[in-house]
Amino acid sequence: MSLILVQLAEFLAVDLDELVLGKEKDLHQSAKTLMNRWQFVARYWWLLFAIGGWLTWFIPRIVHAFH
Repeated sequence: MSLILVQLAEFLAVDLDELVLGKEKDLHQSAKTLMNRWQFVARYWWLLFAIGGWLTWFIPRIVHAFH
């Protein structure tokens, strides 16, 4: 039974205490989540160039269509 709970906690990416006892995340966990967001930005920063390039192509065409 305990192995199933541990596997379920790992699958849901929560602490075992949070899964079993229903304890909310503490401040340390919030800082960990914030760090994960920064890691996401650090990993996918290049998407800003792709989105920016697409917007510089798309916005003038929309403006031109309504003039």
